[in-house]
Amino acid sequence: MTAIPVHNDSTLDDLYRRCETQTLAKIAEGREGHLNLAPRSIWLNISDNCNLRCVGCYSEGKFRKHYVPLEEVRKSIDFSGEIQEISLTTNEALLHPQFCDIIDECRARHPKAKIWIITNGTIPIKGRYKDAISKLDKVGLSIDGATRETFESIRVGARFDDFITNAKAIIEIRRQTGQPKEITFGFTATSTNLHELIDVVRLAHSLGATDVWAQAMESKDQIIASRISSILIDRLEPARRTALIDQARAEAARLGIGLYYSPGIYPATPAAAPAEAQATVDPRHVRMCQYPWTQPVQVSKAQGGYVVRPCCYISTTKVEVLAREHGLIFPEVLPGEQIYNSPQLWQFREDLLLGKTENVCGQCSAARGFAWQPQQG
Repeated sequence: MTAIPVHNDSTLDDLYRRCETQTLAKIAEGREGHLNLAPRSIWLNISDNCNLRCVGCYSEGKFRKHYVPLEEVRKSIDFSGEIQEISLTTNEALLHPQFCDIIDECRARHPKAKIWIITNGTIPIKGRYKDAISKLDKVGLSIDGATRETFESIRVGARFDDFITNAKAIIEIRRQTGQPKEITFGFTATSTNLHELIDVVRLAHSLGATDVWAQAMESKDQIIASRISSILIDRLEPARRTALIDQARAEAARLGIGLYYSPGIYPATPAAAPAEAQATVDPRHVRMCQYPWTQPVQVSKAQGGYVVRPCCYISTTKVEVLAREHGLIFPEVLPGEQIYNSPQLWQFREDLLLGKTENVCGQCSAARGFAWQPQQG
């Protein structure tokens, strides 16, 4: 995401006033049927289930054996515009009994879209799964350690040997078919595994993965936050933490493999403090956020119907608030384009602009990455 420039209050006030005028006009067009929006990408949550109990994710009752029916998937991907990307990155998508059919539907409906998943690497890649994987453009494989002991202590319920076997199978499919072009190892860093990041880079290179993505473990769930507080990356002494990351970067450069990471993986330094202070979220940035105008929504089954999350940064714990305060609940799954241009989402966009979404958007730091740009004329 690209951060917006720092503005003084008078400039930001002027920018917000211009945003308010132009945005309200577009909302009026949308409500009258003169403006039809389509996101750049589709975010599909096809499974509420996962077969692991990872320390940074699992909480009792979170997962259930509910899988989105194929007909509902067809409706969710029903957009007339050209979709650039389809992501199946929530929970464990490969557990869906019709996973292969879903990939076929996505590819048939949006042949030019980049289709990708994140998987925990525990599902054997056999039979039709081989064909389905060959139709993907990217596969992210979650690996939080380069040794059996570390990997299995974090990814509870997974077997390191099975992960390696399945990763090799996916990489072999790429060798045979050319797809998926990208195979990424996703590494969630803690104080107990950061020392193995360099070996994850080496492992990715030796197996034939294209790159490694690293980010710090974090959670907004209070129960999980309490559980992982003792292993967070901030527990490491800053110099040690920086050295481990720099060593992994140097090794990745030597091996010619990509190593990408979120800024939060490095420790904050005193020199960075002034810049961080400037980055403090201003409510006006949130109000001008363009995420609900260009990015995908997620539909999930809840009590009383199907709740729409208009932004991936909104916590799943807020679905009841979305349904109650913003009317973002439907009795059935509607075609994706119809939901995206529904009266409920037009109302949410207006509520966001007018500062009425505090209960779900709060002090969202991600809003700065979806900056509003004035339109000319």
